[in-house]
Order: sequence, then structure tokens, then C-alpha cells
Amino acid sequence: MTDNKKYPSCNIAGNGKLEILSSGKKVSFKLISISAESAFVQMEENIDTSLKVLIHIVMKSSIFEVRINAEGIIKMSRKMDSGYQYEIAFINLSEDDQNEINDLMVSSCDLSYV
Repeated sequence: MTDNKKYPSCNIAGNGKLEILSSGKKVSFKLISISAESAFVQMEENIDTSLKVLIHIVMKSSIFEVRINAEGIIKMSRKMDSGYQYEIAFINLSEDDQNEINDLMVSSCDLSYV
């Protein structure tokens, strides 16, 4: 669980691809954590911050499968031993989509200490 501004986030297994809008390049990633405002992802590729991207996330368990397709902006990057971590802030997500992601976080993670 990580602290966030308006919506809680938590570590959750998932993966996906992002497409860099300016070049059309597609890059696979591993989902580290997610909230209704942003996603933290890890990938081998080093990409610039401030780029607009389309992000496609798939989260699966025995109980649910959730697919998220959204536009985002890469806000932060960090070099790790096993690649790079990025925060991708969602933009233009509807309130319904934000509420659905938030409900998933609340129902899937122990947020009792928030």
C-alpha cells in the first residue's frame, strides 16, 4: 500500500503495454501498484518523462479480470537494478472509471490502516 493524494493505491499483480503517442512505439511492463490517479510500472526500457502514452493494463486473479485502457503522462522515472520504474498519471479518465479502479483497490487490498 502506498500513500496517495485523493485515492488509495496498493501493490497488485498485473502487466500491460504502453504506446508512446509521439512515436507509436509499444513497450511491455509489469504493474507495481495502481490507484485511480496513476500507475507505477516497471520495464527494461528507458523512456523520457513527460511523454503522453496510451496504457493498457490487465489484472487477473481467480476472482476477477480487469482491463484498463487509458491515456497518461509519464511523470517520474527511477533507475532500478532490474530496469526502470515509472509513474504514469492517468488523464481524461471518467469519474466512473476512477470509481471502478478505486472500488477494486478497496476490495482487493487491506486498507484498514488508511
